Amino acid sequence: MLIAEEVFGMGFALSCDSLKELGHTNYPKPDVHLKEIFHALGLSDGTDLKTYKATVEMAGLEGRKSYEIDKVLWLISSGKYYLHRIECKGLKKELIEFLKSN
Repeated sequence: MLIAEEVFGMGFALSCDSLKELGHTNYPKPDVHLKEIFHALGLSDGTDLKTYKATVEMAGLEGRKSYEIDKVLWLISSGKYYLHRIECKGLKKELIEFLKSN
């Protein structure tokens, strides 16, 4: 939050993403995908901070790093499986519907 406040052009989500990309694996980026998923599931109010906290909490409950939760949800939502050079339709809506029904 300090970086977002003090560095011009760096909002909270971009600050988290920068830390994550530098190897700090417990900083998820609360992007549009995470915000929509966590809000739709009633786990967040859709804001950056609440989505960040919900992702960190989920990671802790699952014994995972926040980065892992962030990355899996982003891959499913975006359909950009870049390591395999595969790009397909994102499945965010289907993921939300599946999670709500289970």
